Order: sequence, then C-alpha cells, then structure tokens
Amino acid sequence: MELYELFGKRDFLPSNALLKFLAETVCKVPETRFVCYDILFLICGYDLSNLNKTRLPVYISHSPAGTSMRDLVHFSQMVRSDKFQRYDYGSKTENMKHYGQADPPVYNVTQMTTPTVLFWAEDDWLADSTDVKQLISNIQNLLGSYEIDNWNHLDFIWGVDAAKIVYDKIIKIMKEHP
Repeated sequence: MELYELFGKRDFLPSNALLKFLAETVCKVPETRFVCYDILFLICGYDLSNLNKTRLPVYISHSPAGTSMRDLVHFSQMVRSDKFQRYDYGSKTENMKHYGQADPPVYNVTQMTTPTVLFWAEDDWLADSTDVKQLISNIQNLLGSYEIDNWNHLDFIWGVDAAKIVYDKIIKIMKEHP
C-alpha cells in the first residue's frame, strides 16, 4: 500500500502545532487570512461566501481534524476500483481470511431498509456528485435528497446558513419519521 509507505499507518492530517500557529497568527490578520481560506478550500472545495471569516482561527486550529490512514486507503481503493466496496486487505489470502472471498464484498445499498435522507452539494470535493447521484438511484427507502447549491464539504458544519438550510430540515424530518 503506497499511501501507508508515504504517510505511515496512523493519523492522516491530524491537527498539529503548525495549524495552531496559523490559527493564532496568520488567520487573525485580515491581510493574510486568505492563506487560511486556501488551506480549507484546497481540501474541501471553494466557497468563501458561506464562511464566517471571524471564526476562521477556530476552524483552522481544528482542521483538518484528521482521519485514520486506513480510511484514506479505503477511499482511495474505492476510487481506483470504481466500486463501493469494503476495505481491500491487499491480497486474496487476507481478503479470504476477513470476508470468506478473494475480493472485498461490494456494499449492496439496494438492501438497505433504513429511511434515508441525503444532503449534498455539487461543489463538495469529498463527496463527488456523480457518486452521490448513483447512490441516490440505489437507495430503496429514500425519504429525500437535497442538493445545496454552491456549498462545499465544510459548509454543512460551518456554513453561516447551515442551521436554516440543513439543520432545521433535519429536525423536521426526524420529527415526521420517529
């Protein structure tokens, strides 16, 4: 696994001293704040209009929050194989040991019975819209699908209008479908 060799087997992009330094210095100064925007947008998609700029130092001090290298490798495997499937252990022997078959099983979304609602955005670089549309077509108990125009990945948590556009709708749906 090349990614493991490059980044190790632990966290990928955990918060660190450099990000804390940026948050406490560069991100607080309006003239240099663009550096912090670029760091966030490089990973998640560009959308300055929905960003609370005064909160940028807080966001940068917690971003990227990191993920496990195994998650990153798994995502990479799915992109390369063009399949929505379980983690590939890298050998038929290891896959047999974990799954009882040589290749990782494909997730069968059509068998999902859980009521599902999707909120997604065309400009979310981490959730490709082609993949989302394919997922939508396979979900059997889809209660709703809401594409949010001009949003990126982080707008779902930090967007200035996230409560109005997404959270209020989620609460309403949860009340309607207990």
